[in-house]
Amino acid sequence: ALAVVATWASQLAPDGFLVLEEPESIETDDEVFRRYLALTASVVASRGAVMFVGGTLGTMPAAVNRVWPLDVTAADAATMFSLNLATVRTDPWVADHHDAAELDALGDALHERIVAPAGRPPVRWRLRQVVVADSVTPGR
Repeated sequence: ALAVVATWASQLAPDGFLVLEEPESIETDDEVFRRYLALTASVVASRGAVMFVGGTLGTMPAAVNRVWPLDVTAADAATMFSLNLATVRTDPWVADHHDAAELDALGDALHERIVAPAGRPPVRWRLRQVVVADSVTPGR
């Protein structure tokens, strides 16, 4: 991830900026959301990558480098996760490691959180915000 960012930063115009925002974590006590997050993290890991890149970005030199908490309603989180699940479930790796009934049950539980969100606590995203300026780009 840092090599990609360094490549992007090397293309900055004089006095230019590269602005990045990536999740460092998503925190929830909701078991359904945790199952969804574990599923998607395993799909990303099956490709040799990390789902929460924000922590890695925190190690780079930057004009701005901070973590910003963002509370997302359970209904909004469930909506985003449902849309992603519709795509993720067609992935060959997922088909090899999860059965359709399990994925259907997860989809149904996410849908329930969309239509009946009352009383459900928000889901906390911790977003890493990084601004790389031409003046702090290594090697420039």
